[in-house]
Amino acid sequence: MGVARRKAAIDHDAYTHLRFDLADTANLSAALGDGISKLLQSADWTRIALVNNAAIVGHLGWTTELDPTDHARLYAVNVVAPVWLMGFFVKSVPSATTLRIVNVTSGAAVRAFPGLGAYSMSKAALRMAGMTMGVELDAARGSKRERRDTAILTCAPGIVDTDMQRTARERPPEDFPSQGMFQGFLKSGVIDPPDVPAAKIVGFCEGESRQSYAEENLGR
Repeated sequence: MGVARRKAAIDHDAYTHLRFDLADTANLSAALGDGISKLLQSADWTRIALVNNAAIVGHLGWTTELDPTDHARLYAVNVVAPVWLMGFFVKSVPSATTLRIVNVTSGAAVRAFPGLGAYSMSKAALRMAGMTMGVELDAARGSKRERRDTAILTCAPGIVDTDMQRTARERPPEDFPSQGMFQGFLKSGVIDPPDVPAAKIVGFCEGESRQSYAEENLGR
């Protein structure tokens, strides 16, 4: 199952698509909860994975120019929705079912870059949310909340050919002080196609028992 505000590029009998804007936090639970619950109950699943990849770049520029409404929308998509989804899956997936959760963050979650503050702050928040969920999974051992095999991965996909990369390269350098860095990525040929980190994410989701929380850089 996939969730996005646009139509899916996937056309397959085994795929279900839900069109929903994750910024609509008021209707998040009602719009997604029922559909996900039906999918979880549709079979005797032995393994389930949640990949939180949805994100918007938000303001690329000086932090002094942040618009509060736009900034709140960014947090809704990049933090509020994926954190709710993590909690929903941990609560709803049967405790004996293997569960893998992947939060796609960024190197910008742990290092500050000028002009990338809005995006960096939200990815840092998502990283902390995964860490918190991980220690809570550990704290639940021996109680009725315990899950048998659940692991959360915070992954930085590396430098990937995405809309964000293209948008960042096209911003005027006087407005976005890190524009030159993104131009350099293109010129040096270090940008990977999306299927490179995607394959590594699939490997984690299909992998055997792991610690409750881990971090990994999927780049070169």
